[in-house]
Amino acid sequence: MRERQAEREAAQGRGRTRPILPAQVLEAFCQDFLAADRCREWLLEQLHPAGPVCPWCGKAVSSPRLRLSWQNLGRVQCASCGRFFTALSGTLLSKTGLDPAAYVLLGLHLALGAGDQAIAGKLGVNRETVRRWRQRFAALERAWSEEA
Repeated sequence: MRERQAEREAAQGRGRTRPILPAQVLEAFCQDFLAADRCREWLLEQLHPAGPVCPWCGKAVSSPRLRLSWQNLGRVQCASCGRFFTALSGTLLSKTGLDPAAYVLLGLHLALGAGDQAIAGKLGVNRETVRRWRQRFAALERAWSEEA
């Protein structure tokens, strides 16, 4: 035991760094660690593999200016039906208040099996909000497994 302690002290004295353990990474990991642009791009690819389409009439958004606005989660008016929408309209994220980085962080923590209170602390939301998201995902998983 004393030998290991001596080895650690000697290693630290020689300028060697301490290892970063997975538990430390998970503890420190929060929304600020995620690149907001990359999270948004990834979510839009998952939600809309065919690209920007009006959720009301199904017409593709063809204008480069409107496509850019859509990609930045801005409001777009459909040239065909005239209705307004965003990239999140008609999706699981519509009117949730979660930004893409928070949504990715939520999914990561749920997949790792973190508790509601821990997730709520990382996202800065109420524990009840996390519980509702967990229930929503469970319902979606059941629905998808029944279709398969």
